[in-house]
Amino acid sequence: MRRFTSPSGLRARIIVWTVVPTMIIMGAMIIATTWTYYRVTGDLVMERNRELTRLVAAQLATGLREPIALLDAVAMTEDARSGVPARQRLALRWAIGELRAFDGGVVILDRQCTVAAADPRRPELVGENWSDYPFCPQAEQMDRSAPVKHWATDIERLGPDGEQVMPFVLPVRGERQAYIGSIVGLMRLDLRRTESPNALYSLLIRMRLHTGGRLFLVDGQGRYVAWDDGTSAGQDATGHAAVQAVMRGETGAVRTTDLEGRAIIASYAPVESTTWGLVQEEDWAALTAPLARYGRLALLLLALGLALPAGVVALGLRGVMRPISELTAAARRIAAGDLRQAIAIPADDETAGLAEAFNGMSAQLDDLYTGLEAKVAHRTRELATLNRVAGVVSRSLDLEDILRGALEETLSALGLGEGLAYRADDGRLVLVTHRGVSRATAQRMAEFAVLLDGDAPCIRDVADLTEAWAVPWAEVGWRRILTVPLAARRRLQGALVFRMPADRAPSEDDLSLLAAIGQQVGMAAENARLYGAVEEEAIAAERNRLARELHDSVTQTLFSANLIAGVLPLLWEQDRAEGEARLAELHLLTRGALAEMRSLLLELRPAALAEAPMEDLLRQLCEAFEGRSRIAADLAAERGLAVPAEAKIALYRIAQEALNNAAKHSGADQVEVTWGRSPEEGEGAIALAIADDGRGFDPAAEHAGRMGLGIMRERAAAVGADLCVASAPGQGARVRVVWSPRPGVDKAQEPTEQTVTG
Repeated sequence: MRRFTSPSGLRARIIVWTVVPTMIIMGAMIIATTWTYYRVTGDLVMERNRELTRLVAAQLATGLREPIALLDAVAMTEDARSGVPARQRLALRWAIGELRAFDGGVVILDRQCTVAAADPRRPELVGENWSDYPFCPQAEQMDRSAPVKHWATDIERLGPDGEQVMPFVLPVRGERQAYIGSIVGLMRLDLRRTESPNALYSLLIRMRLHTGGRLFLVDGQGRYVAWDDGTSAGQDATGHAAVQAVMRGETGAVRTTDLEGRAIIASYAPVESTTWGLVQEEDWAALTAPLARYGRLALLLLALGLALPAGVVALGLRGVMRPISELTAAARRIAAGDLRQAIAIPADDETAGLAEAFNGMSAQLDDLYTGLEAKVAHRTRELATLNRVAGVVSRSLDLEDILRGALEETLSALGLGEGLAYRADDGRLVLVTHRGVSRATAQRMAEFAVLLDGDAPCIRDVADLTEAWAVPWAEVGWRRILTVPLAARRRLQGALVFRMPADRAPSEDDLSLLAAIGQQVGMAAENARLYGAVEEEAIAAERNRLARELHDSVTQTLFSANLIAGVLPLLWEQDRAEGEARLAELHLLTRGALAEMRSLLLELRPAALAEAPMEDLLRQLCEAFEGRSRIAADLAAERGLAVPAEAKIALYRIAQEALNNAAKHSGADQVEVTWGRSPEEGEGAIALAIADDGRGFDPAAEHAGRMGLGIMRERAAAVGADLCVASAPGQGARVRVVWSPRPGVDKAQEPTEQTVTG
């Protein structure tokens, strides 16, 4: 034995072979894990913060669009566009309730950037000249038919006391969209001057609740607009690396140091339609703090990995050095098929356990092979039962159908004749189906069926129950009750209850099978519940979509109508002709809103959209277009032209997109829509044309792709139609699409001579 304990012996070599590689692997794992933690933490946090900051910046811009839309609505009123200071003051006074988000007041500037009108909160600003401020010349360059690039600029000191405010500027245009001045909404940056946070600060407060670290907003000059660490508004922040990057319009994240020298991860993103930038800083030390605890634990594990394996291996090797020839020979005999083998158990404790284990293994192998066929047959029966149950529960998403099928299959598998199936409803069991007992009895038993014990099937003797529980079961002749809970994700979906004969007890295999059935049926019931929940969510999502469509399409028109209706009594008394003009405008707005509502109702019913005559659809589009854009729309359409539903919907969408483009981009005074046959294009050809007298554009220019022309071409190609766009700067635009029936695909038209104009 001395050769096994010497430094070069087998025992020493085994210990070295076991411990040293383990230590190398553990050390390498600790180093790799630490390095990976640093890398992954940095990459994940930077990616997360970059996307989070970009999202928060987008939410900030979206949140500010509501007060900007209110400001724009005031700028669109006739009083504001009149250029008369008295009427402009009247417009601001009427809209002061909607403009409360601008706590610093709202003013209207004339072309020379002199304050011509102010709301009642800031009368002292009237007469001031703001031509030296950069935002004044920018207002004239804004084009109402195109997206506003910057409606919020940099911090300025305005008013007699030089208060720091954030101006929001939109142009005011008079007749023929001529620039006559601008409307400026002011938000205070000093919260001490206001009773409650304005719209800007309210948005930032809500966003800080969902972000970690330090969050602040800077303007285009790198000055603080809003903060969360007490820094004064207007203070220079260009010392931050992230601020320098966001001033260049970049979005990203970077590992750097703050002004105090601490390592941080700074993410930044510009705020759309403003000159601002949003910056978030997160302390790197706080992010990596868990690594210190992990390092101490790793060192402890490394020490244990050195001492424990060496000790265990050294101890275990004491009983390994007995001759193994007997074990080898016996193992070979077992491999040859002689499973009943036994070797003598030595008196030495070091190998006695091994010999006993070998003898036990040999006997167990013999027993296993002996009972293998019976176990295979039993398992086959279990799998067949589970497959039948799976087939039953997968045929339907109705919970009651699932429970009926599961009860029948389980009764058949267990050879039982009486059973009940219940579903769970707010903590109580409701009868679904029964077998072998009357329905009245089964319903009565629902009150006493709550004999479940966790998630596992259980069997109870009625005699072991309390008298209050035992009597109802004994009255119907049940002496032994088997209950199978149906649960999924720790949620009770129902239960199966069976009457067991008094002389029979379920085996462990039966209980295991019942548990599997309970889980399978419970999961199917949970899927049925989730399917119902998904259906309800889909209904709710469709309702939300309808609400958004109503808000986007009708709210602006109704808001303008509300403003006109509010000032109409005063105008009627002062200037009856002007009042009649506003009344006509109010009628046009309400007619447009009604047309928008009809269009939305058609959108909700695709079948109605496909069945409605094309001329009626075009008339509704024109009415909605006139009410929304205040541009005259003339319609000339033949009646009764039969077009397949797919082609009709595609042509309707093209007309809808073309009118939207005319409203947003053309600056036109009139739009003409024609619909009728075009024999020169081929037999059965029908042409749809939308033309305006606006500013026009170059169809080959890059920006033309942003006007929906690509989508219109795709829609036309999908139904075999040809689309042509003709336009030039200053010469208006014309969109013409010609559809012809495809042989064997589209139904031929029915000719007619009727024509509708509008």
